[in-house]
Amino acid sequence: MERALTIGGNTEVRGNSVTGGASGGNGAQAGSAFGAGIFMQGSSTLTFVPGGGATQTFADAIADQTGSGGTGANAGSIGLVKGGDGRLVLSGANTYSGGTRVTGGTLSIAADHNLGAVSGTLTLDAGILQNTAAVATARAITIGNGAGFQTDADLTATGVISGTGSLAKTGAGTLTLAGVNTYSGGTSLWGGKVSVSSDANLGAFGPLAFDGGTLQVTGTAFTSTSRFVIWGSDGGGFDIVEGDATFSVGQALTKFGSLRKEGAGTLVLSGANTFMGGTTISAGTLVGSAGNFGSGTITNNAALRIDQSGDATFANTITGSGILTKTGTGTLKLTRANGHTGGTTVAGGTLELATTGAAGSGDITVDNSANRNATLQVDAGVHIDNAVFVSNQGTLNNSGAIAASNPAGPGVAVAVRGGTVNNSATGTIIGDGAGVTLEGGAGAVTNTGGLIQGGNGIGVRGACHSRQRSWWNHHWRGHWRPYAQRRHCGQ
Repeated sequence: MERALTIGGNTEVRGNSVTGGASGGNGAQAGSAFGAGIFMQGSSTLTFVPGGGATQTFADAIADQTGSGGTGANAGSIGLVKGGDGRLVLSGANTYSGGTRVTGGTLSIAADHNLGAVSGTLTLDAGILQNTAAVATARAITIGNGAGFQTDADLTATGVISGTGSLAKTGAGTLTLAGVNTYSGGTSLWGGKVSVSSDANLGAFGPLAFDGGTLQVTGTAFTSTSRFVIWGSDGGGFDIVEGDATFSVGQALTKFGSLRKEGAGTLVLSGANTFMGGTTISAGTLVGSAGNFGSGTITNNAALRIDQSGDATFANTITGSGILTKTGTGTLKLTRANGHTGGTTVAGGTLELATTGAAGSGDITVDNSANRNATLQVDAGVHIDNAVFVSNQGTLNNSGAIAASNPAGPGVAVAVRGGTVNNSATGTIIGDGAGVTLEGGAGAVTNTGGLIQGGNGIGVRGACHSRQRSWWNHHWRGHWRPYAQRRHCGQ
């Protein structure tokens, strides 16, 4: 026998006052619910229809015959329907077994059992599921005409999410999708995080639409997605959790939104990005070439790596406490006065400093250990007060002015540790102790009419002889002072 109960308006039930079942009020029997807030027999539907602005709260249990252990003639399953534009709060240990359907408004829960038996499917058909406490569910979820997850706390869904609708995520919590999902309407990230470990967690197909939310990638297996990416005015983020994980985004990120990079892993950008809201790196490494970072300031509080294979000018301003690394064989020209404080490393190609302050503050390291012709070029008229280390056959070409305020050694402006320094006619290298020091390994300094000056002149530290140290056209003030007693250290 089909039955239905519909409850509308503002409602609150907390009295635990309804007793029903095969034997009336004589205690829990087969097919009964003893002390249930609502008990319904047979195949029934329980519908809550709070109007817009109204809240219905049901704190007691909702049960049916099957969910109460009834079988055979005592079996019966009810389904719960949430309609209307208002809010329904379920907080009881519910056992109804016919599933839950949300067709409008918001259904709020704090535990998975608020949705009845785990065997019951949750169907979101133009409605919102809100969780106010951490919830983990293995139940099947069907998305009809769109579904919203308002995660005010973390929600983990390990069951399959199916249907033709789209999934929209709001709220500050994290929604973890762990099933091999088949919904096809795409995923919208409007707040908090959507956490996945594979592309299959995001449904069969459909776009990723960012407008304030963050995609969190766990593990190392999920490295990229071919889905269309929509970049909204509030931008979005990528949280690459594992330190040894790399995730690549080749789709174009457009419009006004900003980009956030979170997590210990690496995010690689390769699309023709035009987003204008700037970029914030809070953890891990962000990698791209000059054309991949959109416009706006890059606030780098971790690691920014610009991998430039061709020649390009980098117009973004870089701030923050993180390190800047230049890789790739091309030339990257920095034209802005940058404020990053974590130092700069040249590991490949040429980094050209075209304006004063382009390297921010902190030491500059030119390290050619990767054999990619690592070179630092300081243009004429450019002044830097960074200490410079040149090692592993790296090269410093200086036409500007280097005067270290954070010395590389005891008052040293440039320390050569197996590299080459070329100081042009317009170049000056000035240190309080020594302008340039040669420290171990094969090194060379060429000064073509420029000035290398220090209180102690040019210094040589460590073992040296003519095959290791070569000097041409010196112009210096002070004297050349070896740091250790060695033969063949110069005259």
